[in-house]
Amino acid sequence: MTSLPAPKVGTPPVPMIVDDDRMNRNAAALVAGSVLTSVLGFAFWVAAARTMSKVDVGVGGAAVAALVLLGNISTLGLRNALPRFLPVAGASSRRLITRSYAAAGAAGLACAGVFVVGARLWAPDLAALHDGVVGRLLFMGAVAVWAVFILQDSVLIGLRHATWVPIENLGYAIGKLALLVVLASSGSWALLIAWVIPALLIIGPLNRGIFTRLIPAGPTPGSESADAISWRSIVRFASGDHLADTIRFFGAEGVVLIVVAHVGAELSAPLFFAITIAATLGLVSSNIVSAFVAEASSRPYEMEALLRRSAKRAVALVVPAALIGAAAAPIGLSVFGSEYAREGTTVLRLLLLAAIPQIVASLAIGVARFHRRVVDVVKVAIASSIAPLVGAAFLVPYFGIVAIGWSFLIGQVLLALELLRRWSAGRRTWIASAVRMLVGLRSRVRQQRRRRAAATLFDELDATRDGGDVLHPRRFVPTETDVVVALVGRPTDPVVVKVALSDAAARGLAAHQAALDALGRATAGLPCASLLPRRVENGVTVGQAYVIETACPGQSVATADVATVHAVADAMLAIHSATQRPASADDDLIHHLVTEPIRVLCADPRLADRLESLERVQAMLTRSLIGRDLMVARTHGDYWLGNVLLDSSAHEPRVTGIVDWENSREAGLPEVDLAHFWLSMQRSGLAGGVLMAVMRGPFADLLDMSDNDLPNPGLPAGLVVTLAWLAHVADGLQRSSQFALGRVWLRENVIDALDVLDVVADDQLDRRPVSSRLPG
Repeated sequence: MTSLPAPKVGTPPVPMIVDDDRMNRNAAALVAGSVLTSVLGFAFWVAAARTMSKVDVGVGGAAVAALVLLGNISTLGLRNALPRFLPVAGASSRRLITRSYAAAGAAGLACAGVFVVGARLWAPDLAALHDGVVGRLLFMGAVAVWAVFILQDSVLIGLRHATWVPIENLGYAIGKLALLVVLASSGSWALLIAWVIPALLIIGPLNRGIFTRLIPAGPTPGSESADAISWRSIVRFASGDHLADTIRFFGAEGVVLIVVAHVGAELSAPLFFAITIAATLGLVSSNIVSAFVAEASSRPYEMEALLRRSAKRAVALVVPAALIGAAAAPIGLSVFGSEYAREGTTVLRLLLLAAIPQIVASLAIGVARFHRRVVDVVKVAIASSIAPLVGAAFLVPYFGIVAIGWSFLIGQVLLALELLRRWSAGRRTWIASAVRMLVGLRSRVRQQRRRRAAATLFDELDATRDGGDVLHPRRFVPTETDVVVALVGRPTDPVVVKVALSDAAARGLAAHQAALDALGRATAGLPCASLLPRRVENGVTVGQAYVIETACPGQSVATADVATVHAVADAMLAIHSATQRPASADDDLIHHLVTEPIRVLCADPRLADRLESLERVQAMLTRSLIGRDLMVARTHGDYWLGNVLLDSSAHEPRVTGIVDWENSREAGLPEVDLAHFWLSMQRSGLAGGVLMAVMRGPFADLLDMSDNDLPNPGLPAGLVVTLAWLAHVADGLQRSSQFALGRVWLRENVIDALDVLDVVADDQLDRRPVSSRLPG
């Protein structure tokens, strides 16, 4: 991730390796391996079509599809877990690889055994698999070999030596083609034998090199600690990803088996060739994403930059290849024979074009794997598989194999649009009144999503700590941002743990730490220093930023009487006093107070029709501030009762802590903090608070305080409250990305306030307003 805070105290910072091309090299090697496999695989199927009968190709192709499907199922999710965990496994790498091979081989035997026993039911055309003990045992052994062979590539990717993959693929493809030429006259078994024997011959020599030369002695500098990798985490990740892989491969390979059952082996042969060719193009984006996951796992601070580079590379390679391939589809299939070209051209074109929107799904899966969000991986896998399976089961009998192509293309386009929609800011609200009724429920659901997303991170943090230092018992605190907050109530030293679930949240944590560090220096020796949390530890776990800080005593309250309001205001004014200094309202100060927040609002596409209103607000605030001599100070930026802790046992209100400094400004207007606090207590909402402030005189009147108690006496209430509103809504839009603020929030907090400001006179923020100009 980018813009993350520094590593744990006492460790050197992680360098940004901007010019490192390791991911490029590994991604290029994987793509080259796919190209080599595709070219020689194309030759393999041409040889099969030219030397074998159409029935033998259909039966043998179905057997190969079954082998590939069962082999991928037998990897138990380790195919994608190894690139995620091997880069940081350190001394555990050898044991992780060995156990993975053993588990995949055993699962291959078991899965193949179940398949051949019931082959008469779900694959009656594959008679050789269920007639005779020898055929069954050979098929079971073939699946076990294939499962281990698949994991070899994952091991090489995880060890960040993917440059060996094209060498391995070249040897395998040549051996497979040569063996087919020798065995072509032996019937449908020729395809299966030629597919497996070269893989068996490669496994031994390649793994000897892996275990003797490629396994590192320790983790890569800058990666997650090897101690943070637990077998429980691997099993949890692999089990979820295994489910996703099973669904996805059944959606691809299982389609062939369904079509064989519907239209027979002879008519399914063109579809098998089309799917095989198109799958090769899909592997390009998949391989690029695999290289991204391995590299980002080792360099989590650069995840966002690595993702952008991967996306650009996938688009640059897949889009031209898909368009050229679609145009040349009849020429390519004619190599197999005129019947294949006539029956398979349209479906091949559709499948190749579907590889373009499939880039989005591949990137989404890669990001989910990096963050270990296996639920998201499963969701994308299900969405990718539904359309082709529906086409195979219900549409092929009526429209032929072309229905598979249309189903796959439409399904991928819809999935890409949905993923892009989710990545955009907020969700479309069609019926505002109905959504308002669900806001409370949605908030609770989001809290649960945040907690589930953070469960793995807390487990990993516990795994790296001594038994007496685990983060238990913990209680989660509701938030409206991408930060999960937990109170850890240990008897001796209670702490607060904050975990960022997005880049926006990570930037907020970094700002929070910087503010506390600066305030710690400024308030040293002063009574107000006791109001601030102290950082205990911070760093990165499984690619997510976290902070552990001391827990301030006291508790937050939901309502405040006059005495509490004054106590809360005085506590913040004490901190302002320790950091304040004189300043002039010049361009720099106005940029921080006005221009930058306005830019954030203008960038939200949902406010595109209110740009004129925003520009007018900017002009009014700038005119009211420019040239003023002010006192500026370190401000909180989100000062409300939820971020203030009070001593509940005291007879008089006493503030014991002020928390959550992620919106802090080094040189802000102190009165804006107090205005934010006042706005948060208005039952009429932000828009009503802005309207009330504009109609009042000096800001001190709003809090029933003496004007002389404020750092900047005489500031108009309308000016200060409008600045507080602007900072609040801009920070709200910036600090959430995974759980973006929706249209209901935007309407109630931004658009309604703009409606109020639209009728305010140009100079009204800087003087006592005339109430008749405002709506009743």
